[in-house]
Amino acid sequence: MKHEDGWVFNVPVDAKGFGLHDYHTIVKEPMDLGTVKAKLGEGLYESPLDFAEDVHSMAKFPLSMFEEKWVPIELQYHNLHREIKPASVVEPLPAPTPSSVSSACGA
Repeated sequence: MKHEDGWVFNVPVDAKGFGLHDYHTIVKEPMDLGTVKAKLGEGLYESPLDFAEDVHSMAKFPLSMFEEKWVPIELQYHNLHREIKPASVVEPLPAPTPSSVSSACGA
């Protein structure tokens, strides 16, 4: 809970406050570290496995959402930033010299 990136997991998501009307439809079993800590303090876990299941489910859902959303983003990025190979370059013809112009004219 004290980790600099852990703050987002310390309290339950305020779905109503954030206007996330479908949050509880998508997240079937919401879990946060504050709830885990409270359940530990109240002795509501029958075993370490119950505790681990809450923590695992809390981590598994955001990971699966990230992986699902990342694939199309990565594909789009690669399509936009792939190196465009230039068309074959045609070297310009050398400029005519006075001697080549006179010999071509039959002079």
